[in-house]
Amino acid sequence: MGAVLWLGMLSGCSPDTPKDDRPASGRSFEFRVHEKPIRLVLDDCEVFIVDGGDKREKVVTTDFYPMFSVCSREEVSADADYITVDLGRTALGAGGCCATSGTWRTRDGHHWERRVRGRWLSPEEEQAWREREARARERDGKPSGSRPESRDKGSGR
Repeated sequence: MGAVLWLGMLSGCSPDTPKDDRPASGRSFEFRVHEKPIRLVLDDCEVFIVDGGDKREKVVTTDFYPMFSVCSREEVSADADYITVDLGRTALGAGGCCATSGTWRTRDGHHWERRVRGRWLSPEEEQAWREREARARERDGKPSGSRPESRDKGSGR
């Protein structure tokens, strides 16, 4: 019985079209930053820039999470200088937000900075920061998976 059900599920499968080649779906936003028009699409906690027609390129996504999760927060705002995007994924069956999340900003839709502990960092700066944090955790004898930003504060322990 299980094999029949499994085969039935597989029969409906078809090769996935790469996300970058799909027509723009999700929520579409058009902005003007520094007199330049920018069109973004937010789709399942991923941000795509749309350059002409419906061709889109993924420019931002949340960090990898090893379990099933759902996109529970997609917010976008803009001012004269930046477009800011706030994304968050919640683990399936968990309450609140977020298993992975982040806030990013851009001036042109292609080059993004991520807010990390109150500072805006380019991808290269963020990677260097994460490597420094990992070395510090190793030096302090903390497990490599511990994240300083997720420490329990005010629990009385």
